Amino acid sequence: MTASKSERSIRMALTLAFMSPVLAEAAIEGRLPRGFCVRRLTDLPMLWSEQWRAVGLQQPIQAQAEPI
Repeated sequence: MTASKSERSIRMALTLAFMSPVLAEAAIEGRLPRGFCVRRLTDLPMLWSEQWRAVGLQQPIQAQAEPI
């Protein structure tokens, strides 16, 4: 059986692989503000610090101290 996925859906899924672990954990645990969904979390910048700004949130202090 062959899975037929569009190039766009594959690209969206791949961008989620590079999401900040702290941001991903917050999303999974439901700690993001109401209205956040997968679409809003795709196409994020590669730098984790920039990802927080891209979604309009302040990076948590403990995440700022994590080594790169």
